[in-house]
Amino acid sequence: PEPPKRQISTASYADNHSILFIYDEPDKKKSTSFLLMRSIPKDKKIVFIGIPTNTIAIVDDTQQSMLSAYESGGASGAINFTNKVFGIEVERYMKLDYDALIKVCDILGGVSYPVAEDIAGFNGDGSEQYLNSEQIEKLITYSLYDGGETERAYVVSSVFSAMLNRGEGLRISDNLDSSFKTVINMVDTDITAVDYKNRKVAIKGMLERGITIGSFLIINGED
Repeated sequence: PEPPKRQISTASYADNHSILFIYDEPDKKKSTSFLLMRSIPKDKKIVFIGIPTNTIAIVDDTQQSMLSAYESGGASGAINFTNKVFGIEVERYMKLDYDALIKVCDILGGVSYPVAEDIAGFNGDGSEQYLNSEQIEKLITYSLYDGGETERAYVVSSVFSAMLNRGEGLRISDNLDSSFKTVINMVDTDITAVDYKNRKVAIKGMLERGITIGSFLIINGED
């Protein structure tokens, strides 16, 4: 069969968008995770920002943490808190449970990542090892990092950046339509099919032509 035809277009900064990802699986008693993704297709760059759950800020004249804002106000509370901290508009959110997170990691294809913590099932010596989707979930929800929630936020953001930089952008792009349809039906989100349609050409171009498109940042919480 002929390879799929690729749309060539010029992305603009109007294609920029921010999504707050929330991993919340209370039935499994897992640590909630917050990951802000800032996508800049024109620059072929995606920045992942890990937000520690104990990040403190004054929001609407009240001192709150990221976690308390989410627990009291749901996704909209978490977005409002994030907007205040970063001074940017978070356009959309996506809340994932265990099955949805595993599916997203399957789509991205796992990652080689150094693990220094003494966690069952990992090398624990700081050497890189390939992590499958279940191991990634276990790593990002581990609650006993020496550096507390700040270190866990670092792991969350750096793991997803590393997954995106595995050099499989072309494969991800080719399957983006079916991946979107699969994931969107597994999550709680305000991302719509129209949102995807309006941005998919720019996203595909970034994935197909970018080399190392993922980078990561964290902010310090209050341990």
